[in-house]
Amino acid sequence: MADQQDIEEFNQLLAQTPAGRNRHVRIPGWRPQIHRVPKEVRSQNEHVFEPVMVSLGPYHHGKPDLSRAERFKYICLDSCSGGDEQRKAELYKLILKNIAEIKRCYADQDETFATFADDRAVALMMLLDACFILNFMVNCLIWLDPNVSTEQINIDIPDANNNNDNNIKDWVDFLGLASSIQYATRDIILLENQEDNIAPIRPPLTPLVYSPQAFYTNRSVTSLKAKGILFRKSDAQCPTDIKFSTGYIRGHLHISIRLASPLTPVAYSNLIAYEVSPSTRTEHVMLCYANLMKSLIQTAEDVKFCKNRAYW
Repeated sequence: MADQQDIEEFNQLLAQTPAGRNRHVRIPGWRPQIHRVPKEVRSQNEHVFEPVMVSLGPYHHGKPDLSRAERFKYICLDSCSGGDEQRKAELYKLILKNIAEIKRCYADQDETFATFADDRAVALMMLLDACFILNFMVNCLIWLDPNVSTEQINIDIPDANNNNDNNIKDWVDFLGLASSIQYATRDIILLENQEDNIAPIRPPLTPLVYSPQAFYTNRSVTSLKAKGILFRKSDAQCPTDIKFSTGYIRGHLHISIRLASPLTPVAYSNLIAYEVSPSTRTEHVMLCYANLMKSLIQTAEDVKFCKNRAYW
């Protein structure tokens, strides 16, 4: 039977590793954390999880190929603070005051923040990243959609209203091509580029998508059509809002029509990565949706059918 000395030796052994040292740490209440994309998910299509222009948060911080955007963040800091040095210091101090809470939003803290000199360096990174996001929200979103106003976004930034053209010019001049806005949009939605907390994602589910039997009973669209099932366009905004209705003779499958863009595989892949991450309390909505769509579209004929509006 183990005596007190054995227990002490065992605890000393556990304390030699970061995981062992943190084994008794429990965050009050449940909260989702930002994890790295699981290796088994990343290996399937790694480029959709890697930033191409800007790093946000600790996971990709300091990468040489993202350094240009890193320098641009200081311009964003000036824009967000109106160049007021006191305001910059106050924002930094506020973040530093809450740095412990901010760091708890990330998994494996010892490893995640090992490359930072101290909490002050982490706070500075968070401040610069936040200013980049705010600058993007106010200037780029308004530039892309003139109907959007700073009042709608509900952010008070000194330069936002009067110098929007100049701020967009800063983006293009400093970051290169006008398409840098598209690259920024892409990088902001990456799982590993998230800052602070992530709210659980709970889009509506139907038994057709979520049922475990769906993986075995689904057929391609041409196969379902041959069985007498008709496809109908759904006006639902959520892509996972898929419904099946039965009639006396035929069944109807209602699916929303989505426009695909280069951002589509990036967004969907990162949503799926979030769903399968540890400590995530959300249904596997996007994973089920992707599996369903993969089963519906298997051949060139399936693609042709889906593109032909006459069938909808």
